[in-house]
Order: sequence, then C-alpha cells, then structure tokens
Amino acid sequence: VGWGVMWFFIISNIAGSILGNAADSWFADTKLGIWTYKKV
Repeated sequence: VGWGVMWFFIISNIAGSILGNAADSWFADTKLGIWTYKKV
C-alpha cells in the first residue's frame, strides 16, 4: 500500500467525520451543498 493511498484514507476518514458533524452548519452554505440539497 502506497503512502498516497494511506493519506487518502486518513484524510477521507477525517473529512467524513467533520462533514458528519458539521454538514448542516457549513456544508449547506457552499454551492455544492446547495446543489446537493436541491437534488435531494
């Protein structure tokens, strides 16, 4: 397993936990969040 793959999983886990906790507060304010909410 290369370092790039390891970092990808580490960053994905950290980002996933942050998004899970703060999705409603800041992610919804981003253009991607607005687009996602419109799609859902």
